[in-house]
Amino acid sequence: MGYSQQFQVSYTTPYIDKKQASGFGFGISYNRNHEIVYSTIDDYIQYYRNPDLYVRDEWVGRVNYSYRAGLYNYHMAELRFVQSNVTDSVVSLNRDYFGNAASSFQIFIASYGFVRDTRDSKTYPLKGYLLGVNFVKQGLGILKNESADLYYFSATARKYLQVYNRLYFDAMAKGKLSSDGQPPYYLQRALGYGDYVRGYEYYVIDGQSYGLIKTNFHYQLIKPNVFILNQLPSEKFNTIPYAVYLSLFADAAYVNDKYYYQLNPLTNNWLIGGGIGLDFVTYYSAVIRLECSMNKMEQIGLYVHLSAPF
Repeated sequence: MGYSQQFQVSYTTPYIDKKQASGFGFGISYNRNHEIVYSTIDDYIQYYRNPDLYVRDEWVGRVNYSYRAGLYNYHMAELRFVQSNVTDSVVSLNRDYFGNAASSFQIFIASYGFVRDTRDSKTYPLKGYLLGVNFVKQGLGILKNESADLYYFSATARKYLQVYNRLYFDAMAKGKLSSDGQPPYYLQRALGYGDYVRGYEYYVIDGQSYGLIKTNFHYQLIKPNVFILNQLPSEKFNTIPYAVYLSLFADAAYVNDKYYYQLNPLTNNWLIGGGIGLDFVTYYSAVIRLECSMNKMEQIGLYVHLSAPF
């Protein structure tokens, strides 16, 4: 009930069978915003705000099914419906926000994903690997005037290994391949929304397809240990595990954009970044990363992250 309002009802149960392998969930939500992102220009997202009007309102309904095949394999399927509306001011700023200068958008989206995960930790893995694939169809032809007919396929591979004693190495390769056809800005996502090249944290590089490689060397400065606060009587809170790693990293990516590249100079170009960092792994498996990195424009930045690099 604040500046951006959302109402949501959802239900999820991880197990619906005796073998505890299948899960089910559904939900419906409504949200409305005074401020939204309407475009990406010069590789920065652009905001439009109107404190007197809700510039976008949106209904989303979803139903999903999950299946865990053994200890390491996980399947997920979801069907989602989206009904979204924006004011004419948003359309005047970006005629491709929903495509074809439309002020309303409705679509069914179906997705399927598979993950095989053998990592020794979800928070800060040092050994094991993760393989994942995801297929998304945007527009199923169910509605008479469905707003898109697109699909994309994405895949990721991550490997974590101990090189020698306290030295570890991680690598990740990830890519997204989209079908032909111009997506509305509302559906277009590439780097800067979760996946990114370190050194480009302040940029959003939009496009239809991309490839991303991230690499890390970690040296364990302080082995996993426990610090005890004797002032606190409870063992739940006075025992603080911690470890510290020195990291050296290098990333590279390429984003392909066929439609909006004239507005964004970083698309259709190689993105390269690297640097050095200090990783703190501590209480309740929390991670604090301090990184100093440089990109190919020789811009140097100091960044703080609250999760593992990938």
